[in-house]
Amino acid sequence: MATVKQKVELLQMTRELLVNHTRRSICSALVEAADGRKDLDAAYEYLSDYVSDALGDCAYLEGWQRLKHIKAFPISSPESQAARIAWVDWMIACYVEDSK
Repeated sequence: MATVKQKVELLQMTRELLVNHTRRSICSALVEAADGRKDLDAAYEYLSDYVSDALGDCAYLEGWQRLKHIKAFPISSPESQAARIAWVDWMIACYVEDSK
């Protein structure tokens, strides 16, 4: 089972990859951030499942936004990247708040 600390660490690494434009999707950033970190395997599995479940049948955040009738931007747009980063920030904030 993943600890809150592990989930937050992985999300912070994921955020850096998104901010630095190394990755365009949360899922691919999670994969890269967890690569080679056996100590984060459980956190990766949990967060990967969470993102997948949240997106439902949509492969990307933009598809989910369109499905929910929210204006969506092309996958590589700065607005889409900002939305991904905001979602990761929200997840981090939730874990930090829950751990208090």
